[in-house]
Amino acid sequence: MLTVWFLVVHAAAWQAQPGVGDQAACVDTADAEPEDAEPEGADTERADTECVNDGCIAGDDSREPQDRESSRYGRQVPPQVEQMFVDGLDFLSSRQQKDGSWQNTSTYGSGGAGATAICTLALMARGDDPNWGPYAAQVRRGLKYVIGQQSAVNGRFNGNNYDLAFSLLLLAEAYGVVDDELLWRGNEAAENKRTIGEALELCVRGVMLEDSQQGLDHPGWRSTATGEATDASVAGSVLMGLLAARNAGIRVPDRTVDAAIVYLEKSTTEQGQVAYHEAASDYGNTKGRSALTALCLAVARRKSSPAYVSCRKYLLENLRHEPRRWPHYAQYYMAQALFHADRSAWETWNLMMVRKLHTRRNADGSLTRSKYGDDYATAMSLLTLAVNFRLLPIYER
Repeated sequence: MLTVWFLVVHAAAWQAQPGVGDQAACVDTADAEPEDAEPEGADTERADTECVNDGCIAGDDSREPQDRESSRYGRQVPPQVEQMFVDGLDFLSSRQQKDGSWQNTSTYGSGGAGATAICTLALMARGDDPNWGPYAAQVRRGLKYVIGQQSAVNGRFNGNNYDLAFSLLLLAEAYGVVDDELLWRGNEAAENKRTIGEALELCVRGVMLEDSQQGLDHPGWRSTATGEATDASVAGSVLMGLLAARNAGIRVPDRTVDAAIVYLEKSTTEQGQVAYHEAASDYGNTKGRSALTALCLAVARRKSSPAYVSCRKYLLENLRHEPRRWPHYAQYYMAQALFHADRSAWETWNLMMVRKLHTRRNADGSLTRSKYGDDYATAMSLLTLAVNFRLLPIYER
């Protein structure tokens, strides 16, 4: 089953599309979050040059036209990107708790199912066999922890809706790939021994429950099930999980997807900024939400939407801008949104990001330091780089 999945996903790797956006840059080096700042006195230009010369990036900044074969299957991942990824995965493996969770991390304040889902997704993103590969045991423990945190009644989780969103995404990506027979081998409570498919369907039903409680006149989802204001960041994250579930073959009502898209569209300005709450003027740190909105609309095949056009334009005009808050979140969605929007722009931005992360590696294999947790920062950085591998189904174009 895994071999067939790998061949199908690999053979379906994306056709390169001509880049149409200019490479305008909006550089704001003062806007970087403190823990993500370059080390004091670092010679960034020298580090970039060494990274290229050591093989971190194949070739220079110029881009030769790709032939049909390299366009279909993608270029070979440069050795130093591979090494950064392996070192990062080894770091995450060493940090996993006995119960399968990662606790030195945060999805907005709590190390729970969502944080564990993010780290488990990173372990799957390089394409190692999730059943017998070097990180198979860690993947199974992470999945069991997430499923164990799920309510058997409503499919929800005790934390906030980011836990729901990223758990939904993980289950969708693992469905049909991780062998359920290998998953449950122990004395786990009987009520927690759901298959990945069962947990995924239950998770989707949990989303539907909140959607029905809110009513379609108020589409989208909030940070918590009892929160008052719908949150564009959470709405987009949950929508990405639903789209992944639908791509995996799980029934997701069109009206639910359409309602969430309407909410994101209403939250988007003509300039491509996305408000944190609909009809509010809170556009600060918009880059992550603009990237997330563009990604949702691209995966939902709504590239003709004015909101998609404006978000795409905003991202292309602000390639080099690094947001002050939630930089890892923004980079994670930026990588995917750019790959869908403009292949040439993604290559430029990816080159910049690989160089940046290369200078922020730590001796233990972690990537950057963050007040939100080293595990979270490393996992999100790896998922940002994972577009280079293009093996998780959600990264399909």
